[in-house]
Amino acid sequence: MSYDTVPVPYGFGAYGMRGDLLDAQSAVDWAVAQLPVLIKRIIKWKRDEPYTTRIDTDSEPGKKVYRLTNVKTFDPLINAEAGVIIHSIRSSLDILACALAARNGFPESRSTHFPMAKAASDFSNPQSHVVEQIKRLSDVDKSTIIKDCRPYPGGDDLLCALHALDLTRKHRRLLDALIFTRGVSFSLAAPITYSGDLRFQDEAIVGWTDDSVPDGKITVGLHVAFDESGPLHGHEVPGTITAFARKAFDIVRLFN
Repeated sequence: MSYDTVPVPYGFGAYGMRGDLLDAQSAVDWAVAQLPVLIKRIIKWKRDEPYTTRIDTDSEPGKKVYRLTNVKTFDPLINAEAGVIIHSIRSSLDILACALAARNGFPESRSTHFPMAKAASDFSNPQSHVVEQIKRLSDVDKSTIIKDCRPYPGGDDLLCALHALDLTRKHRRLLDALIFTRGVSFSLAAPITYSGDLRFQDEAIVGWTDDSVPDGKITVGLHVAFDESGPLHGHEVPGTITAFARKAFDIVRLFN
Protein backbone atom coordinates (compact mmCIF):
# COMPACT_ATOMS: atom_id res chain seq x y z
CA MET A 1 0.00 0.00 0.00
CA SER A 2 1.38 3.40 -0.94
CA TYR A 3 1.93 5.96 1.80
CA ASP A 4 0.55 8.56 -0.60
CA THR A 5 -2.79 6.80 -0.97
CA VAL A 6 -3.34 5.04 2.37
CA PRO A 7 -6.75 6.07 3.76
CA VAL A 8 -6.26 7.77 7.11
CA PRO A 9 -9.35 8.57 9.19
CA TYR A 10 -9.22 11.85 11.08
CA GLY A 11 -10.75 10.36 14.22
CA PHE A 12 -13.64 7.98 14.43
CA GLY A 13 -15.65 10.59 16.30
CA ALA A 14 -17.23 10.64 19.72
CA TYR A 15 -20.71 11.76 18.67
CA GLY A 16 -23.28 9.75 20.59
CA MET A 17 -20.66 8.30 22.94
CA ARG A 18 -21.54 8.17 26.63
CA GLY A 19 -19.78 10.78 28.70
CA ASP A 20 -17.81 8.28 30.78
CA LEU A 21 -16.31 6.78 27.60
CA LEU A 22 -15.09 10.03 26.07
CA ASP A 23 -11.63 9.82 27.64
CA ALA A 24 -11.09 6.36 26.19
CA GLN A 25 -12.39 7.49 22.83
CA SER A 26 -10.19 10.60 22.89
CA ALA A 27 -7.07 8.47 23.36
CA VAL A 28 -7.96 6.67 20.13
CA ASP A 29 -8.81 9.88 18.28
CA TRP A 30 -5.56 11.53 19.37
CA ALA A 31 -3.62 8.58 17.97
CA VAL A 32 -5.45 8.78 14.65
CA ALA A 33 -4.86 12.54 14.46
CA GLN A 34 -1.08 11.93 14.65
CA LEU A 35 -1.03 9.60 11.64
CA PRO A 36 -0.79 12.33 8.97
CA VAL A 37 2.28 13.75 10.74
CA LEU A 38 3.90 10.33 10.85
CA ILE A 39 3.12 9.63 7.22
CA LYS A 40 4.60 12.98 6.13
CA ARG A 41 7.86 12.11 7.90
CA ILE A 42 8.01 8.77 6.12
CA ILE A 43 7.28 10.33 2.73
CA LYS A 44 9.94 13.01 3.27
CA TRP A 45 12.57 10.42 4.12
CA LYS A 46 11.77 8.40 1.01
CA ARG A 47 11.79 11.47 -1.25
CA ASP A 48 15.16 12.64 0.06
CA GLU A 49 16.81 9.79 -1.89
CA PRO A 50 18.22 7.89 1.10
CA TYR A 51 20.47 5.59 -0.94
CA THR A 52 22.59 5.18 -4.05
CA THR A 53 23.63 2.00 -5.85
CA ARG A 54 26.89 0.67 -7.18
CA ILE A 55 27.74 -2.12 -9.59
CA ASP A 56 30.10 -4.71 -8.12
CA THR A 57 31.94 -6.70 -10.80
CA ASP A 58 34.45 -8.36 -8.48
CA SER A 59 32.55 -10.46 -5.94
CA GLU A 60 30.79 -12.82 -8.39
CA PRO A 61 32.70 -13.97 -11.49
CA GLY A 62 30.69 -13.37 -14.63
CA LYS A 63 28.12 -11.26 -12.78
CA LYS A 64 27.29 -7.62 -12.24
CA VAL A 65 26.01 -7.30 -8.69
CA TYR A 66 23.89 -4.27 -7.79
CA ARG A 67 24.48 -3.14 -4.21
CA LEU A 68 23.02 -0.35 -2.07
CA THR A 69 25.42 2.34 -0.88
CA ASN A 70 25.20 5.57 1.13
CA VAL A 71 22.15 4.25 2.95
CA LYS A 72 20.51 6.81 5.26
CA THR A 73 18.34 5.33 8.00
CA PHE A 74 14.98 6.89 8.60
CA ASP A 75 14.43 9.67 11.11
CA PRO A 76 14.38 8.20 14.67
CA LEU A 77 11.28 10.33 15.30
CA ILE A 78 9.38 7.96 13.00
CA ASN A 79 9.97 5.07 15.37
CA ALA A 80 9.29 7.21 18.45
CA GLU A 81 6.03 8.57 17.04
CA ALA A 82 4.80 5.14 16.02
CA GLY A 83 5.47 3.86 19.53
CA VAL A 84 3.63 6.71 21.22
CA ILE A 85 0.65 6.35 18.86
CA ILE A 86 0.43 2.62 19.58
CA HIS A 87 0.67 3.29 23.31
CA SER A 88 -2.19 5.78 23.19
CA ILE A 89 -4.40 3.25 21.43
CA ARG A 90 -3.54 0.52 23.93
CA SER A 91 -4.03 2.94 26.84
CA SER A 92 -7.55 3.71 25.62
CA LEU A 93 -8.54 0.19 26.65
CA ASP A 94 -7.18 0.60 30.17
CA ILE A 95 -9.04 3.91 30.42
CA LEU A 96 -12.16 2.06 29.28
CA ALA A 97 -11.72 -0.61 31.95
CA CYS A 98 -11.42 2.05 34.65
CA ALA A 99 -14.56 3.75 33.38
CA LEU A 100 -16.41 0.45 33.60
CA ALA A 101 -15.17 -0.05 37.18
CA ALA A 102 -16.44 3.42 38.04
CA ARG A 103 -19.84 2.53 36.60
CA ASN A 104 -19.87 -0.41 38.99
CA GLY A 105 -19.12 1.73 42.04
CA PHE A 106 -15.31 1.68 42.07
CA PRO A 107 -14.23 5.08 40.72
CA GLU A 108 -10.85 5.10 42.48
CA SER A 109 -9.64 1.64 41.46
CA ARG A 110 -5.93 1.52 40.68
CA SER A 111 -5.72 -2.20 40.00
CA THR A 112 -8.20 -2.25 37.13
CA HIS A 113 -6.83 -2.78 33.62
CA PHE A 114 -8.07 -4.07 30.33
CA PRO A 115 -6.94 -7.71 30.54
CA MET A 116 -4.69 -9.48 28.09
CA ALA A 117 -4.49 -13.17 28.90
CA LYS A 118 -1.96 -15.76 27.76
CA ALA A 119 -4.83 -18.20 27.19
CA ALA A 120 -8.63 -18.21 27.37
CA SER A 121 -8.44 -20.56 30.35
CA ASP A 122 -6.83 -17.79 32.44
CA PHE A 123 -10.26 -16.23 32.86
CA SER A 124 -11.45 -19.41 34.59
CA ASN A 125 -8.64 -19.27 37.14
CA PRO A 126 -9.63 -17.07 40.12
CA GLN A 127 -5.94 -16.62 40.99
CA SER A 128 -4.90 -15.26 37.58
CA HIS A 129 -3.89 -11.64 37.15
CA VAL A 130 -6.47 -11.06 34.42
CA VAL A 131 -9.30 -12.00 36.77
CA GLU A 132 -7.87 -9.56 39.31
CA GLN A 133 -7.71 -6.80 36.69
CA ILE A 134 -11.47 -6.94 35.98
CA LYS A 135 -12.87 -8.00 39.36
CA ARG A 136 -14.37 -4.54 39.96
CA LEU A 137 -16.38 -4.62 36.74
CA SER A 138 -19.97 -5.76 36.58
CA ASP A 139 -20.61 -9.36 35.61
CA VAL A 140 -22.14 -8.18 32.33
CA ASP A 141 -19.06 -6.12 31.43
CA LYS A 142 -16.70 -8.94 32.41
CA SER A 143 -18.63 -11.30 30.15
CA THR A 144 -18.50 -8.82 27.27
CA ILE A 145 -14.73 -8.47 27.55
CA ILE A 146 -14.12 -12.20 27.74
CA LYS A 147 -16.67 -13.40 25.18
CA ASP A 148 -16.86 -10.51 22.71
CA CYS A 149 -13.36 -8.99 22.91
CA ARG A 150 -11.55 -12.34 23.32
CA PRO A 151 -8.30 -10.79 24.61
CA TYR A 152 -6.04 -13.81 24.28
CA PRO A 153 -4.02 -15.57 21.55
CA GLY A 154 -6.32 -17.41 19.21
CA GLY A 155 -9.16 -15.12 20.24
CA ASP A 156 -8.45 -11.71 18.75
CA ASP A 157 -4.97 -11.77 17.25
CA LEU A 158 -5.03 -8.10 16.19
CA LEU A 159 -5.76 -7.06 19.77
CA CYS A 160 -2.95 -9.31 21.00
CA ALA A 161 -0.58 -7.76 18.45
CA LEU A 162 -1.45 -4.27 19.68
CA HIS A 163 -0.66 -5.29 23.24
CA ALA A 164 2.59 -7.02 22.26
CA LEU A 165 3.84 -4.01 20.31
CA ASP A 166 3.07 -1.69 23.22
CA LEU A 167 5.31 -3.86 25.39
CA THR A 168 8.04 -4.24 22.76
CA ARG A 169 8.37 -0.50 22.11
CA LYS A 170 9.78 -0.03 25.62
CA HIS A 171 12.75 -2.29 24.91
CA ARG A 172 13.69 -1.99 21.25
CA ARG A 173 12.74 -0.34 17.99
CA LEU A 174 9.46 -1.41 16.46
CA LEU A 175 10.20 -0.44 12.89
CA ASP A 176 12.65 -1.17 10.15
CA ALA A 177 13.07 -0.15 6.53
CA LEU A 178 12.47 -3.08 4.20
CA ILE A 179 12.71 -3.69 0.48
CA PHE A 180 10.18 -6.01 -1.12
CA THR A 181 10.91 -7.61 -4.48
CA ARG A 182 7.64 -6.29 -5.86
CA GLY A 183 8.98 -2.75 -5.40
CA VAL A 184 12.28 -3.23 -7.28
CA SER A 185 12.67 -2.14 -10.89
CA PHE A 186 15.47 -2.27 -13.47
CA SER A 187 15.93 0.35 -16.16
CA LEU A 188 16.76 -2.11 -18.95
CA ALA A 189 14.64 -4.73 -20.68
CA ALA A 190 17.22 -7.34 -19.82
CA PRO A 191 17.26 -10.45 -17.60
CA ILE A 192 17.98 -9.66 -13.95
CA THR A 193 17.73 -11.78 -10.82
CA TYR A 194 16.47 -10.08 -7.68
CA SER A 195 17.61 -11.06 -4.20
CA GLY A 196 14.12 -11.15 -2.73
CA ASP A 197 12.85 -9.21 0.25
CA LEU A 198 15.67 -7.68 2.30
CA ARG A 199 16.58 -5.10 4.89
CA PHE A 200 17.58 -1.64 3.79
CA GLN A 201 21.27 -1.47 4.65
CA ASP A 202 24.64 -0.62 3.13
CA GLU A 203 26.05 -3.20 0.72
CA ALA A 204 22.77 -5.12 0.53
CA ILE A 205 22.58 -7.01 -2.76
CA VAL A 206 19.43 -6.02 -4.62
CA GLY A 207 20.00 -8.08 -7.76
CA TRP A 208 22.47 -9.20 -10.40
CA THR A 209 22.85 -9.68 -14.13
CA ASP A 210 25.31 -11.45 -16.40
CA ASP A 211 28.34 -9.29 -17.03
CA SER A 212 27.38 -9.12 -20.71
CA VAL A 213 24.32 -7.00 -19.86
CA PRO A 214 24.95 -3.24 -20.17
CA ASP A 215 25.00 -1.23 -16.98
CA GLY A 216 21.51 -0.23 -15.90
CA LYS A 217 19.86 1.59 -13.04
CA ILE A 218 18.11 -0.27 -10.28
CA THR A 219 15.45 1.43 -8.15
CA VAL A 220 13.92 0.13 -4.93
CA GLY A 221 10.65 0.89 -3.21
CA LEU A 222 11.18 1.47 0.50
CA HIS A 223 8.72 0.39 3.16
CA VAL A 224 8.77 1.43 6.81
CA ALA A 225 7.29 -1.66 8.39
CA PHE A 226 7.04 -3.54 11.66
CA ASP A 227 10.19 -5.49 12.47
CA GLU A 228 8.40 -8.39 14.15
CA SER A 229 8.73 -12.12 13.62
CA GLY A 230 4.99 -12.68 14.09
CA PRO A 231 1.95 -11.91 11.93
CA LEU A 232 2.79 -8.19 11.67
CA HIS A 233 6.22 -8.71 10.10
CA GLY A 234 6.54 -6.54 7.03
CA HIS A 235 3.19 -4.83 7.51
CA GLU A 236 3.41 -1.14 6.76
CA VAL A 237 2.80 1.30 9.56
CA PRO A 238 -0.15 3.54 8.58
CA GLY A 239 -2.58 0.79 7.63
CA THR A 240 -1.72 -1.33 10.66
CA ILE A 241 -2.10 1.55 13.10
CA THR A 242 -5.44 2.44 11.52
CA ALA A 243 -6.56 -1.16 12.05
CA PHE A 244 -5.48 -0.96 15.71
CA ALA A 245 -7.42 2.27 16.16
CA ARG A 246 -10.54 0.78 14.57
CA LYS A 247 -10.24 -2.26 16.86
CA ALA A 248 -9.99 -0.09 19.99
CA PHE A 249 -12.90 2.09 18.83
CA ASP A 250 -15.08 -0.95 18.26
CA ILE A 251 -14.27 -2.26 21.75
CA VAL A 252 -15.08 1.07 23.42
CA ARG A 253 -18.34 1.23 21.47
CA LEU A 254 -19.41 -2.18 22.86
CA PHE A 255 -19.98 -0.48 26.22
CA ASN A 256 -21.75 2.63 24.93
